[in-house]
Amino acid sequence: MFDFNKSHDANKSAEDLKYYVRSIALLGEMKRDGCISQAEYDYLKSCFMKDFKVTSDLMVGKSPTSPRRGNGM
Repeated sequence: MFDFNKSHDANKSAEDLKYYVRSIALLGEMKRDGCISQAEYDYLKSCFMKDFKVTSDLMVGKSPTSPRRGNGM
């Protein structure tokens, strides 16, 4: 179960990284299907980025302590 009451960091926790990626993918599907507008997508994505300490989608999970490091990702 995902604990929303604790601090999350997608750069340091494999579980947080997976949850962040799934959440952004779901937002993309919702936008593509017309369930949310571009403005809503942008707002929700920025909230997820803030909550998971992501400054750039290109850099998430690439720190030396990242669970992605060494996995060819």
